[in-house]
Amino acid sequence: MIFEQYLCLKGFYRQTVKLIFTSESNGEIVYAIKQVTVVNGLTVAISESELNTTTKNNLVNLINALH
Repeated sequence: MIFEQYLCLKGFYRQTVKLIFTSESNGEIVYAIKQVTVVNGLTVAISESELNTTTKNNLVNLINALH
């Protein structure tokens, strides 16, 4: 089964951002981080192969390390 989460970004036209998707599954944090350039109506698809698992503390460290 392929899991895809679709997200819509608005209000960031032509800006490059790091999109962070997080969820919880069976007590583990599931996440994906993608760099995207936003255009009007952009939809970002995150496939199962892009998802990683980690702990809450490690996710906080990953986010804090982003520039």
